[in-house]
Amino acid sequence: MTEKYENIVIGAGLAGTICSGFLAKHGQKTLLLERGNKIGGQYMDYKFDGYTVAMHLPMLMTTWNGGFWTTAARELEANLKFYYSKEPKFYVNGAGMPPISVPRCYTASAMVDFALGLMGSHGEKLPSDAKQEFTKIMGEILGYPWKQMCIDLDNVGLKDWVESRSTNPVVRALFTNLGSSMGFMGDPKLSYETSSAAKVFTMIRGWLAGEGVTAVAVPNPVDGIIKPLADAFKAYGGEIRTGHRATNVLIEKGRAAGVVVKNDKEEKTISADRIIVACVWSDIPKLFIKMPVELEGLFDEPSKIKMGNVWTFTGLKRRITNEPSCILVQDPKTGANLGGAYAESVEQPWNAPEGKQLIWMYQVLAGEKLEKATKEELIVEMNDIQEAIYPGFKEAMEVQHSAYNKQSSGHYPLSSFKKIPQKSNTIEGLYFTGEGTTPSFGCISDGVASTGISTAKKVLGLDVLCGI
Repeated sequence: MTEKYENIVIGAGLAGTICSGFLAKHGQKTLLLERGNKIGGQYMDYKFDGYTVAMHLPMLMTTWNGGFWTTAARELEANLKFYYSKEPKFYVNGAGMPPISVPRCYTASAMVDFALGLMGSHGEKLPSDAKQEFTKIMGEILGYPWKQMCIDLDNVGLKDWVESRSTNPVVRALFTNLGSSMGFMGDPKLSYETSSAAKVFTMIRGWLAGEGVTAVAVPNPVDGIIKPLADAFKAYGGEIRTGHRATNVLIEKGRAAGVVVKNDKEEKTISADRIIVACVWSDIPKLFIKMPVELEGLFDEPSKIKMGNVWTFTGLKRRITNEPSCILVQDPKTGANLGGAYAESVEQPWNAPEGKQLIWMYQVLAGEKLEKATKEELIVEMNDIQEAIYPGFKEAMEVQHSAYNKQSSGHYPLSSFKKIPQKSNTIEGLYFTGEGTTPSFGCISDGVASTGISTAKKVLGLDVLCGI
C-alpha cells in the first residue's frame, strides 16, 4: 500500500523544521525528508585535529519583534540552547586602528557618523549636501514599518531604491560600502547592483538600530537549535526520515500528488496532499521533470553570477586573544568586505582543546579577484589580516585547514533577483519555503526562519501566525 501524508516537507534545515513543526502542531500528518544522514541543512560542523568549527556568526541573528526562530521555538515549545553574543565589529584594513564596535544608532545622524567611520575617513567631513541627503535617506529607512518594508522592497534593488532618492556620488559610495559590509561581499559594485533593498535595510536596522542581536547556539546550531525544533515537531506527531533524497515531485492533473524518494535500499513513491519544498535553492530545479510556470527563468540570472569563497580554519597552540566578536574586515579604498574573522573558542571554549584557540576566517569572492587570485595568495592575505587583528596569530599557528570554492551555489542571500512565491500559482498543493522565497521578513537565518512561519501560515489558511 502506498504511504500517504497530508504534507511532505523536503529539507530539514531551519525553514523546513519550523514549517513542519507548525503543520504538525495543527494536527496535520506531516513527513519531513532529509537527504543527509543528519538534520540541520547547511548548519553542519567541521572537525579537524581536535577542533570543531560551528560557523554561524554573524548569521544566527534574531531581529524584528524578538526574532523569528526564537518566536517559532516559543510557539512550538522547542527547548533551544543558545545565548546572545557580542555584536560584530568592523576592522578598517590598513587604517592602523583597532576594530570598531557596532554602535546602536537610534538616529539617522548617528548612522551617518558610523558609515563615515566605516569608510576609514575619521576626521573628514561629508559635503553638506551629501550629509543632508544621506541623513534623510537613513531617516526613511529607520522609520519604515519593518513588516511592510520587507514586503515592499524584497525584490527592489538597493541601487534603484537609493538612486531614486539621490544621485549624489558620495551617497552612492556610502551605500555601496554599507551594502558590501552587510552582505559580506568582496565586490562592492556587484553588491550595490544586485542587493535587495529590504535585505540590506534589515541588516542595517538589526545591527545598527538596535533591532537585532547575534546569538551563539550551544554546543552548535544543529544540537542547540535545529534538533530541539525537530524534537518539538516529533512531539506533535511528525515523522522525520534522514538519508532519504527526494528525486522528483509528482504533479498530476495540476496538483502536487507525492514525491519519489530514494535511500540506500530502495526508491519508492510517497503520496501527499501537499508538498513543501525547503531544500537548498540551487537544488529546486532538480525536483521537477517539468518546471512549474512560476519558476521558469528564476534561476537563470542568479546562476550567471560568478561567486566563490575561501576559508581558513586555524588551530593555535596557545590563547592569543579574548576578543569575543566576529570581526568584519573592510577595504577603505574600495568599500569591499575583505572577509570576516572570528576567534570562536573565546565564546565557545568547547570547540578547541584546553589551552588552545580556534580562529576561522572567510572571504566571499567575485569579479577579478575570483578569476585571478590563487588559493595560496588568498590565504597569505587572510593570514596577514588575522595577524593585524589578533597580534601573535602567525607565531601561534599550529595547524591550518583551508577550503576554496570557485563557484558558490545557491541564491545570493541579499539579492534583488526575483524570488520564489511560497504558494504556487499554477499547481495546487505545491509550496516553497526557505532561501530565495518570498515573503521573507528578515535576512540570513532569521529571514529563512520567517519563511518557515509564513509558508506554514499559507498551508494552514491562517490570517496570522507568530505575528506574521
